[in-house]
Amino acid sequence: MSYCVETVAKELMLELPDLAEIARLMVDEARWKISEARQAMAENSGDRYYACMHTIKGAAGNLRMKDLTMLAAQAEKVRPESSPEKEQYLVLIEQELVVIESIIDSM
Repeated sequence: MSYCVETVAKELMLELPDLAEIARLMVDEARWKISEARQAMAENSGDRYYACMHTIKGAAGNLRMKDLTMLAAQAEKVRPESSPEKEQYLVLIEQELVVIESIIDSM
């Protein structure tokens, strides 16, 4: 993942500590949405799964997290009946969140 925190902070007119705080909140929210998406899959609720991915995509996009935005956008498009593929995307998103956390922690 390429994520230049200095550039993003400047684009968003934020100080680095403020960007870090917002990014941590987004990571926490994304993890909650992943949990909710898994529950939606168990209940066969495609609309709720889509809403979770859409939320992650929007938050990541606002913070210029291109890789996470792309993964969530792809996850949004998975056919409703394709639970194994949905789960694969959730795992990839979780992995990307770990990368993002390491970047935040190094700020």
